[in-house]
Amino acid sequence: VLGPEPDWHVLGPVAGLAEDGVGDALRGGVREGLLVREAGELRWPHALTRDAVLTALLPPERARLA
Repeated sequence: VLGPEPDWHVLGPVAGLAEDGVGDALRGGVREGLLVREAGELRWPHALTRDAVLTALLPPERARLA
């Protein structure tokens, strides 16, 4: 789910969020600069950003999102 291009199609079921919750979370990520929109897709602005987000997750969270 949190690969080079976050897979928003499966994020809701994996994270236990409804579609509105996924949309709100992704918009928040874009607003805060954690994600960027490019050519209609979402991606991390830099691999270090993705690494920082992954580091902030607890091991069970990281395993669930893997």
